Amino acid sequence: MILEQELLQKLTGKRGVFYGRHSTDKQDIAWQIQLVDNFFEEVLHSKPIAYYSDEAVSARKTKYKDRAKLQHLIKDSSRGVFDFVVISSYDRIARNPIDHLKLREALTEKGIPVIIATTRTEYGKEDFLTRLLFDGISKYEADQTAQRTSDNINTLVFQGKWKGGRTPFGYVYHRASNTLKPDPIRREKVKEIFSMYEKGLGFKEIANVLNDEEKLAKPSWYKEKVKGIITNPIYAGVLTLYRREGNSGYRIRDRSEWVEHEAKCITSPIISKQQWENCWKIYSEKTKIYGKKKENQAAGGTTKLDTPFFLKKILYCTCGKMMRWRNYTNQKKVYQAYICDDCDYRVPCDLLHKKFEQEWNYRVTDSLLQLMNGKRKKLAEKELLILEESIKDCDVMKLDLKNEQNNFIDRKKALLRNSGDSDEAFVYALDLLIKDREKRISEINDQKDLLEIKKSKVSEFLEASPVNISLNFNDFSPRDKNELIRHYVLSCKVSRERDLEITFVNLE
Repeated sequence: MILEQELLQKLTGKRGVFYGRHSTDKQDIAWQIQLVDNFFEEVLHSKPIAYYSDEAVSARKTKYKDRAKLQHLIKDSSRGVFDFVVISSYDRIARNPIDHLKLREALTEKGIPVIIATTRTEYGKEDFLTRLLFDGISKYEADQTAQRTSDNINTLVFQGKWKGGRTPFGYVYHRASNTLKPDPIRREKVKEIFSMYEKGLGFKEIANVLNDEEKLAKPSWYKEKVKGIITNPIYAGVLTLYRREGNSGYRIRDRSEWVEHEAKCITSPIISKQQWENCWKIYSEKTKIYGKKKENQAAGGTTKLDTPFFLKKILYCTCGKMMRWRNYTNQKKVYQAYICDDCDYRVPCDLLHKKFEQEWNYRVTDSLLQLMNGKRKKLAEKELLILEESIKDCDVMKLDLKNEQNNFIDRKKALLRNSGDSDEAFVYALDLLIKDREKRISEINDQKDLLEIKKSKVSEFLEASPVNISLNFNDFSPRDKNELIRHYVLSCKVSRERDLEITFVNLE
């Protein structure tokens, strides 16, 4: 695949760097580096001036702002250290559509192009619908991987085995027996935490007591950490699934949603089940009280705006003037409206948004889904062709290396047959060459295996049901709503009777 001439001119003579990310498999990062190195060599006839790699980082669970090397890369881009970035594939940057959006904004502001080596295209230059589809595919693949991991974890928990991950504070993990045993020192700290909570101290108060005891320059205890211990029944010898809300880490689901199993991997729990249940009861009662306070606050009104004006610069009055938008405050309540100065009237924002969303979901959603699934198929087929070409390239390289290796082996045999031990140095050199070719063949086999896995995923994606990217208007962010409207709405007018006149583009 040839890089577009305009893009090639933009990159020629410029300083490029590599960015990669892998969750667990270290071989995967090596494959990414080789893919990008090949791109630099074949297309730009140069090499990356630096490599930024986030290792053992899940793009699904770890937000882009929490990835050290990616943040380092963004800071270096501000300092002018390099001119462009090359990644191996779309999902190395992010899995989450929101992260994709934020990263596009951050890099675009700095004028730093990001090139995708596999497709040889510029990241973020796709049309809105293609970007939405790419983001959806990236998230779909992440969710599929997460589902397989989740299935494995579920099996382990149902068997009472340790599911892996970070060892809970107070325990020590023994790899040989796959068991958790109490840490002789830290278990006393855990007991102290539960004891203080039973006596009525809150999470923050307990954290303060522990920090005062330790007298460290940087406090190591905070209320969320204490909460994580108090609400985890693993300290009473019970494993759980679905205890926490999504990837938040701190929000705890209702206990009715948990799956609890006896932990066979823990022979000596740190506290009794009765003590944990007592603490859980205290936590539940406090949570109910706090929840009622929040409800009362909400009933009294809030100044936080949660319905941005996604029709701004799009909505017109039937008189032809663009509607202004603004917030109004009345007795501590905030509401929003669109205004026509010429006609001297305003329309509540919520009312218009609701009407627009109804029209959108009725007239646009199905048509867009058909368009997206057509584009999805074309993109997946294109990706399959690229992967198949790469697999063939691996076979060709492997065959060439195998021929070279066989040639070295034949030369070594001939040398030994004709010279005996007289040319030991030459024989040694041939042995090194033979081993080198063997190593490179092994590396190519690993790369080919990864490509085959990727190909299998794309094929699976093609054969699956139409991509499940929700096009319900409420599921989009206000910014994306505004961009969607600009693409698919020709005009949008509101009358004094608050009726909407919407003309959509032809989606057939």
